[in-house]
Amino acid sequence: MMVNTDSPGACGYPTRLEGTLQFGIDTFNIDNNLTAFFQAISVMTPENTVGKLAEAKEYVLGARASAASAAASLLRWDVSCTECIGICPVMPYDLNSLDAAAERLH
Repeated sequence: MMVNTDSPGACGYPTRLEGTLQFGIDTFNIDNNLTAFFQAISVMTPENTVGKLAEAKEYVLGARASAASAAASLLRWDVSCTECIGICPVMPYDLNSLDAAAERLH
């Protein structure tokens, strides 16, 4: 499904192939980082708090980087974009919230 494109060539190979692969990697990494974040928090004790908070921050930063990459994909639908294919769903991740979470994890 190609939508809103003024440049059909932009929607062909390698955009579809590389874009689909990168989008899949990004969403996989978001899920893995957020799962690891919750695992690190769930095993936090008074003795390991500092280390687990440092781990948690790295996982949030990893999720944030992958979410930003996925949000910038040429495959994403954006009504202002003239070189998008528009096959990927809306990203449910709030980049500002991920930034705020990383900032609070010192």
